[in-house]
Amino acid sequence: MKIVIAHYKYYIQGGPERYMLKFMQLAEEHGHTVIPFSINYNKNLPSEYAGFFVSANNENNTGRFDASKLSLKSAVRGVSRIFHNKEAYEQLKRL
Repeated sequence: MKIVIAHYKYYIQGGPERYMLKFMQLAEEHGHTVIPFSINYNKNLPSEYAGFFVSANNENNTGRFDASKLSLKSAVRGVSRIFHNKEAYEQLKRL
C-alpha cells in the first residue's frame, strides 16, 4: 500500500514529528511505501520526494515563525494560503 504522510514539517522539532517518523519507519518495515509531503524547509530530512514539497512562506526558510521579520509580501501570501494553497494543490496532484 502507498501511504502519503502530509505534515508541515519534515524534520524533528518535537513529539509529533518523532511519532510521524516512527510511524513511517514501522509502515515501511511492514512492506508499505510511505511518501512524505511537506513544506520545503532547510532543516528537512533528505527525501526523494522533496521535489514535490511546497515552498516555505518565509524568507529565511527555517520553519520558524517570527512576526518581526515578516515582510508584507509574505504576510499577504500567508493569509491567502489559509483559504486555498494552489501550489500545495498542484504539487500534491503531481505526486
